[in-house]
Amino acid sequence: HLNFIIPMRRNSSLLPDMGEFSGVFMYDGRPVKYWRPSDSIYTFEDPILRMEEEKDYLIRIKEGKDGRKSFSEDPGNFGKIHLLSDLNEEPERVYRLYKQREYVEYAFNVYKNDLEADRPCLRDDGMLFTYMFLNLLSLYLHFQVLNMIGGEHSVRDVLLILSRIKIYNAGKSQILSEVPKKANELVSNLKINLDILRKNEELRI
Repeated sequence: HLNFIIPMRRNSSLLPDMGEFSGVFMYDGRPVKYWRPSDSIYTFEDPILRMEEEKDYLIRIKEGKDGRKSFSEDPGNFGKIHLLSDLNEEPERVYRLYKQREYVEYAFNVYKNDLEADRPCLRDDGMLFTYMFLNLLSLYLHFQVLNMIGGEHSVRDVLLILSRIKIYNAGKSQILSEVPKKANELVSNLKINLDILRKNEELRI
């Protein structure tokens, strides 16, 4: 038996009257209000998302892209998510399960755009197994870096910034180029040891 969690349209005729919210839990450092209007429907409201949506809507009204009538007819839906599910769980657990889909979507996006893993050219099983293992390893490292930088940069940005650190061969020794300020900050924050770039003698700045 497969369970399901399906987002509903905000104007769905299946939605009953909400009434007073049932409680609050914390998610990702933000308070989330929830309702359980029926056994199969869960409603959540993120107050920060509510403010952002209301702000965007008012800007569209100012620019003439939306009318004030539609705003006044539906002001209570900003920041709300309505979920239809056959799970009989606490609302917080249902919300967290639903939010996990974002990580799956993000992983597929990394495979396609950052790793370019959607273009395999494989001739046998051995190549396929190697290809899948390396992609999995790359995805793991991607998320490790993402956790380390705390959302300040994308992993692609990190690689671009660090690519500006150059090493030049000078006979039997090597010379490390001047490290740009932004790259130096990343090296410090990520605790990267530039000595791993050595091949022969000590690096000289």
